[in-house]
Amino acid sequence: MRFIKVLLLIIFIFLALLFVAQNSQTLDQSIQVRLDLYFWKFMSVPLSFVLLSALAFLVGAVFSLLFFLCEKMRLSTQLKSCLSRMAGLEQELNSLRNLPIEEQPYSSSGDESGA
Repeated sequence: MRFIKVLLLIIFIFLALLFVAQNSQTLDQSIQVRLDLYFWKFMSVPLSFVLLSALAFLVGAVFSLLFFLCEKMRLSTQLKSCLSRMAGLEQELNSLRNLPIEEQPYSSSGDESGA
């Protein structure tokens, strides 16, 4: 499985490099990001398309990392509570196993009718 992952990664990198090489003129163009709201206007300095794409990827990666970090902390807290509950239940089970067994007399089917 690891071999297939490495092979797919190599193919992806090859295709990405091929894309950049074939579109180098388009990717070198400058773009100005504009945000025009009724109460506020913003215009960035001219940025290359490659830099803008890399920044968008980086922002997405940081937000994804923060989301998964919060999710991991939530799940680890839930795991700790489940483990402590499981330990308590195991302790209760062990205490019940150590109780002496009390024998109750069994009545046969013939004894019930005549007494």
